[in-house]
Amino acid sequence: MQETETQELFGEWFDRHLQEELKKTDFPLEEWIHTGKATKEWPDKESIDWWTTHGPAMLQRFAEWRKAKGWPIWVTPDGQRAIELEYKVPWIEDKAFYGFIDRIYVHPYTGELIVVDIKSGSSYPNERQLGEYACAIEEEYGVRPRWGMYLMLRRDPEKQVMVDLSEERFSVEYLKRESQEIQKGIDNQVFFTVPSSLCNTCTVAKHCVEGKK
Repeated sequence: MQETETQELFGEWFDRHLQEELKKTDFPLEEWIHTGKATKEWPDKESIDWWTTHGPAMLQRFAEWRKAKGWPIWVTPDGQRAIELEYKVPWIEDKAFYGFIDRIYVHPYTGELIVVDIKSGSSYPNERQLGEYACAIEEEYGVRPRWGMYLMLRRDPEKQVMVDLSEERFSVEYLKRESQEIQKGIDNQVFFTVPSSLCNTCTVAKHCVEGKK
């Protein structure tokens, strides 16, 4: 993919999704909160201008990584290509974890499934999410992805590590039990602080011990 092609493709995608998000809210664009850190070059943090400048490079990294790997997309037993694959995990009574898995690939030599979550942010997420994806596929289709990875597009994709999803901490039994314990805490209004970059946009941060730091 050529640089000009990447810029055009990202620009079209970004504008389309920006307009879709604007239709969902009453907040005018100028009141949206920018995440990230303010710098001398980008005092408004990660604004629309920041994304239109840096976004094409992230798309280019993904295209180059995809071409270099050459991994085929997995096709589910019911015929779905595993791109933005919808899932539901009913681990808690009357509730279910719901979401979409960015990509599931097939290793061309071993046949093992690889869950890939594409990330444009700067912080490395908790690996639990990859385990949840693997459990969802295991429970829905009876086959379990062996590997998972966060494809962090701000970094060199080739230097990112694979996570072994066969570890016990990612098993259905472990994550189901953990999820049920979390729900018990919610039902009893027990909330532990988990400081992260999201604290900057949290509406109750001023009432939180961690948020005041």
